[in-house]
Amino acid sequence: EAQEATEETPETLADEPQPTLHLRIEGQQAAYPLGYPIALRLMVENRSQQALPLRGRLAPAYGILQVEYRFEGASEWRVFQPLAWFEPADDEEAMLEPGESTEQTAPVYFGDDGWTFSSPGSYEVRAIVKASEEIDDVVSNVIPIRVAAPDTDAEREVLRPLLDETGMLDIEVGRWLTFGGRIGEARSQEEVVQAIEAHSDAALGSALRLTLASQLLRPPIDARTGERPQPDFQAADALLRDTCTDSGVAALKHELLARLQGELPSTMTSRLQSSAEAWDGITATREHVPTYSDERLEMAESSLHFCANEATLRRAPRAEAVRLGRALQRQGVKRIVLVGHTDAAGGCESNDDMGLQRAEAVKRVLMGVGISGRHMQTVSLGERRPLDFASTDAASELNRRVEILVEREETEVPMEEGQESAHVEPEEQEVQRVLPQC
Repeated sequence: EAQEATEETPETLADEPQPTLHLRIEGQQAAYPLGYPIALRLMVENRSQQALPLRGRLAPAYGILQVEYRFEGASEWRVFQPLAWFEPADDEEAMLEPGESTEQTAPVYFGDDGWTFSSPGSYEVRAIVKASEEIDDVVSNVIPIRVAAPDTDAEREVLRPLLDETGMLDIEVGRWLTFGGRIGEARSQEEVVQAIEAHSDAALGSALRLTLASQLLRPPIDARTGERPQPDFQAADALLRDTCTDSGVAALKHELLARLQGELPSTMTSRLQSSAEAWDGITATREHVPTYSDERLEMAESSLHFCANEATLRRAPRAEAVRLGRALQRQGVKRIVLVGHTDAAGGCESNDDMGLQRAEAVKRVLMGVGISGRHMQTVSLGERRPLDFASTDAASELNRRVEILVEREETEVPMEEGQESAHVEPEEQEVQRVLPQC
């Protein structure tokens, strides 16, 4: 017998699950150099029952996602205000269907209030999505952002033209960098360009090459003629080929090339197939494997380090790989992701290849102690996730490594349906760095 339909009461409606999103952000673990073009990875999953206009709309300039920051330990959050605002287009391509995810990389180093991270120190950053009137604001995880003063002469020299007469980061230079080198005072621009070209081996100088390339691809209008000069594709390509200082810069490079795809010569392409590869890494088969963004994966207790230009495990790292492999075999793990890293020497593509070779070297050792190759994946991030941005031998030694990410059998995805992530990231895990005798 059919039941008679009953009218829903407010109490009944209140019991229904509310539409929700899952929002996460990611930055670098290492301390950024002062003046570095810091960019964040913004990731959102639509766990609601309705399509939402989020695809390609996560940049703070659209007003849907808001980035907030503060000094570590401060009580009040400050809102990052973009220099320009975009009016979101009402198009079908922006709709994120239920169950789908999207991401975007957004520069947050300079805004309408000036330099976001204007002095060395420890900061905290979070994001808030205001998707629609039907959905409550969603708060992301809180991540630490550390900023360091320069240590070497090269680092000090490349930073110098970014400072004003008081020794603080210059507002006009920040605007020039943010707008891709298309506005600003000519003299200060020349000084910055000279410093970048002279010290491209320093992380700050290397990262800022993205601004120079952007300027070459879309030059500023000539004030005398009122016309825009022709782009210099060859010079821009030479700069961009080795611009991958960190995941944020590499993702911004990919997005720049994708945005100008119809205007660029066919030879000028990004090896990365997506911004996600800039952050998670690449595989030999070009399959996307989430690494540090995968909440099911946890870092193993030690990382294995390599000598310069080598993909062979020396004595101490090899012994640790054997010990760690046996321990993981006893524990019974579901999946192991081996992530290869390099120092900043060499080009972006060669470093990606070297990172994969190092990950494969560790995989062979783990297979030798009985772990099935079917349970392991190898990924390379090249130079894009340094432990130390400094241009020193000690920093390079730290950065040449393989990190082991483990998904355990009992691990569950931390976020359940309907829950949101307003928590602070776990404290930085203490990892033993096993260095070789080179």
